[in-house]
This record gives sequence, structure tokens and C-alpha cells, in this order.
Amino acid sequence: MSAVLLTRQRTARAPITNLYLKALLSAQLAARNNESNDSANTQQTHTRVLTLRLLPFERALLDEVRERFLPPEDAVHFEAPNRASPLDPLGLLLFFHWSWAAAVLRQALTELDPKTVEDEHSDGGQAEAWEMFNTLIRTRDDELGFDRRHERADQLLEDNPEFVAAIGSIDHTRITVRPHSDDLVYWRLITRIFRDLGDEMSSWPGFHAMHLLLSPGQRDTEEEPENLDPDLNDEEGMLEAVERILAVTPDGDNSDDDAQAVGEEVEMADGESAHLAEEDHEAQSGSDSSDKEGPSRTERIIEWTMEQVDNVLDASNVLDIWTMARQLRTMEYNSLHDEVFQQLYESAPFSTKWKTVRVQLPGEDFFQGHFPVKEFDGETLVTLSLACVLSAS
Repeated sequence: MSAVLLTRQRTARAPITNLYLKALLSAQLAARNNESNDSANTQQTHTRVLTLRLLPFERALLDEVRERFLPPEDAVHFEAPNRASPLDPLGLLLFFHWSWAAAVLRQALTELDPKTVEDEHSDGGQAEAWEMFNTLIRTRDDELGFDRRHERADQLLEDNPEFVAAIGSIDHTRITVRPHSDDLVYWRLITRIFRDLGDEMSSWPGFHAMHLLLSPGQRDTEEEPENLDPDLNDEEGMLEAVERILAVTPDGDNSDDDAQAVGEEVEMADGESAHLAEEDHEAQSGSDSSDKEGPSRTERIIEWTMEQVDNVLDASNVLDIWTMARQLRTMEYNSLHDEVFQQLYESAPFSTKWKTVRVQLPGEDFFQGHFPVKEFDGETLVTLSLACVLSAS
């Protein structure tokens, strides 16, 4: 397993997700009970708090979003003295699904886990584990490449002297994150935008995860629920959704040993797939299938691997401010130029190669998709692209 995948898998394990969800739920319960988001005694359970800030460029992007998408009559709700108003449960759900907040919390929960400290930092203890946290948090590795986060990491250390001073005696189960008080106005703005444009944003990174989480019945069945339109004002339903996922997420008490055992099998089997297949074949041919006591070694490894992949994908489904701002601007541009796009779809260069399908959805909404009439070769694609550009100009 590559170093990048191993790092992502460590922070996406089910026991870490369990603690992550507990921190989220604790903050949401406090918000429902009208406790301040700044309180370090959230539900009196998560007392080790890491305060996180937006970067200046993110605030600038959100200021532009406010000007473009917030009705003027609502602007007063985002000005003094309302700027520091606390977040509601939906706002906290958004904050915890912010890529930086999720990364910080998951990495802290992973590195300061007593088992990790004992196994990987037996000489240096929590202090050494914290240095590892501070190193790993500075870079995000994903399918898009490297995302340097040095400025964020430096700001985190500057904003959290009490947390840093307590290193050595921190109970990792009490760790949580919260937005800086200066940023509350921006997170309430994101919450307002999501409430207004939830349907449009439901497929966007991070927002898609929350849309599915809050959709009725989503986690009760492997099939798509009939109703994918959650009520973003239903606080109790929101809390129940988080509680429902938490209830089926292993806390590590019973899962770590099994996961470690299978994980060791994966390491041992690395490069030995042929031997594994031969061993499984011999085991199955040597005994009647009805006498089979359990899954084969290969089946156990496959099941474990698929579970790790799902965990990593779920943990990676987070939102970024710059991505959200870009998609909002794209959505606005598309709506302003809908007539131009329709002319393009009806033009000969486009319509002879692409079939437009328009499906009416409940209410006034509709889905419009474009599918190739037949498979394209490279030359046809280049010619079609140039023709479409010329037709639209």
C-alpha cells in the first residue's frame, strides 16, 4: 500500500469516524440547547478544542458570494452585532464537512490515540505524536495532487496555545474543532446559501455527502431512497441522521483486532496473489463446500479492502470554499446564458453528434443531459469542439 493511501486510510478508519461523529453530534446538541459555539465545555464531553480559521482568500471569495447571492434585505443579519451569532446544527454539519476541519480533527484523533502513541511513539509519547500531526497536516494528498497547507497549520498553532500546552495529558476522545469567532458570519452565510440552493448544490463535493446523510431513509437501505429532498430546517431530523450513522459505526472496541489481523494478512499477501489463489483453490477442492466454516483468506482480504476504500471515499467527501465559490459562479453564469446554451444544443454541429434528453422533475425543475449519438474517435472530437466554439461565437 502506498504511503499516500496508508496515510488516508489511517485517518478514515471506522473508530476514528466514530469519534469524529461524536464530536459533531456533541456540538450540534449544544447548538440545539443554545450553548455558544465558542464554549470549550460543549456538552461537557469535548473539552479539548482546536479553533480553526478561514484563510484571507476564502473570506474574500465568501464576501463576493454574499454580494452576488444574498438579497440586500437579508444583509443586516450578517453585519454587526450579528456577525458572531452562533451556528445552528446545519451550520455545524457544514463546518465539520469542511476539508480543513475534517482533516485536522481526523489527524488529531489518529495521532493522539493512545494505541498509536504506544505503537509508533513509545519513546517520545504524545509530544512526538503531536509533531507527527503537525507534519502530516501540512499537506493534503488526493487524486488532484498536493495541497500545501503550511499557512493553515501555522495559524492553527498560533490560535490554540492552550491545546498545545496540554500535549502529554490529552484524552483524544475529548478532542473537537470549532470555527473562529471571526468566521462565524461566513459559516452562517454558507448555511444560508445551502438552505436556499440545496437542490442545486446536492451533487457538489462535500454538499453531496450531507445531502445523502440528511435524505430520509438513505442509510436504512443500500438502494436509493425514493425521497432525496431533505428538510434542511428540521434540526431534530438532522440530529437523528447523525445518531443513526454513529450507531452503525464501530467504535474500535471490537473492530481493531479483526481489522489489524486482516490488515496483516494484506501486508503478507502483497505480491503473493498467485499463491493466495492456489491456496484458496486447494482449500476449496479438498473439502465439500457445505463443510466450509467461513470465508477464505482471499475473500477476507477483499472484504477488508473494500471496506477501507469505502471509508476513505466517505472521509474524502468534504467541501472546499474555493470549489464552492467557483461552482456558484458557474451556476450563475449558466443561468444567465441559458438561451445561448440552448442555441448551441440545437445547432447542426452539436445536434448531429449529440442527443439531448430532457426529463421533467417534480415541480418546475427538469434534468437535461447530452449523450453521444455514437462513439467518437479523437479526430471527430477535435472537429466537433472547434465547430461548437465557432457556432457559439
